[in-house]
Amino acid sequence: MEDLILEKINDYCNEKYNWFDNYIECKDLEIYDDDYNCIAVVDFEIEVEVYRKPSYGNYFDPPENGECDFILYAITLHDLYNSKNKLLPNCKEKLQKLLEDKIGKKL
Repeated sequence: MEDLILEKINDYCNEKYNWFDNYIECKDLEIYDDDYNCIAVVDFEIEVEVYRKPSYGNYFDPPENGECDFILYAITLHDLYNSKNKLLPNCKEKLQKLLEDKIGKKL
């Protein structure tokens, strides 16, 4: 579950990333499994770390894509569901701690 949540956050960041972004924030992102069941609702903050700038483009004409890492800065797990759409409050705290262990690391 932890890996799926981080993977979906990474996908979100790749879709929303803009060359000028140093930071990406999202509130109430719904995470869905492969069967389109909502399994979690999260808030998160990401730092964008560019590690190789393309040799073309400038401030007024940036390249379409740059290579970067998304570093987890903060995450809050609001709700956690099973595949039958039932809340899992007991697992939420444990998963929150697992996700917090990823803070400061790249997705």
